[in-house]
Amino acid sequence: MNDMIRAQKAVENYIAFFNSLDRLSINRLTAVAAPNICFIDPFNKASGYDSVMAVLTHFIDNVQTPHFDVKSIAFSGNTCFVSWDFSGVLTASGKAWRFTGVSELTLDGSYRIMHHQDYWDAATHFYEKIPVIGYILRLIKRKISILK
Repeated sequence: MNDMIRAQKAVENYIAFFNSLDRLSINRLTAVAAPNICFIDPFNKASGYDSVMAVLTHFIDNVQTPHFDVKSIAFSGNTCFVSWDFSGVLTASGKAWRFTGVSELTLDGSYRIMHHQDYWDAATHFYEKIPVIGYILRLIKRKISILK
């Protein structure tokens, strides 16, 4: 199997891991990620299986029926960019949560994910939904926006 096919399969397996994420499947992280994986999103920076599993456990405890609908995948060397639409339901409020983002994934020599960084607009899709903070952020946005 050539390197590109192995890389594509590794990314597909990693995406499938996230789309089947629950308390029973979380240990499958060790099959798709390197032991020194670094995971970064707007709220967390975790390194290693235990830390990343703690972040993911917190995620599945607070978001019901999470799903990543992959829109495109692009490779550049051992780095892959995955654009996606996320949907889920916030456990605390029961409200639907949807947003678009991009994940930057880097594979190691064994075709396991060693770096995962998510890029999405946490201000718009999370912080602005918090009553007091949201009001302040929306006010600031209106003040600095050139399009009123």
